[in-house]
Amino acid sequence: MPSNNSQVVNIGSVNGKNKIIINQTQSVEEKIINLNIEKANIFFDSLQERVNGKELNRANKAYLRNSVQGLRNEVILGDRADESKLQHFLADIRRMAPDIFDVIFQTAINPMLGLGTVLLKIVRRIAEQTS
Repeated sequence: MPSNNSQVVNIGSVNGKNKIIINQTQSVEEKIINLNIEKANIFFDSLQERVNGKELNRANKAYLRNSVQGLRNEVILGDRADESKLQHFLADIRRMAPDIFDVIFQTAINPMLGLGTVLLKIVRRIAEQTS
């Protein structure tokens, strides 16, 4: 039995007996959040691939990987992200891999990607500080 906020759709029947039912229990907001998290994960996976391709010593590469992972963890929190942590991770990425920072900057200014206004604000601030 579906919950009160779910949507049941009868798709058809087999031999007049069995109905195929789709039960959607997620709200539109939950679907948007999940989609944004999925997009963020794809984006950050591609950043980690860029980090892996960088010619850095092992310690610096590990530090850069941790900075990208820390940034991912904060971005997924959305509006609850800690701005000081975002700023720390972005500054480290900018210092160690300006090309990766540029990818983050270009992604953050694209509102269709939905990575969050907090990230955009901090990315712009760091970009202005180093210009």
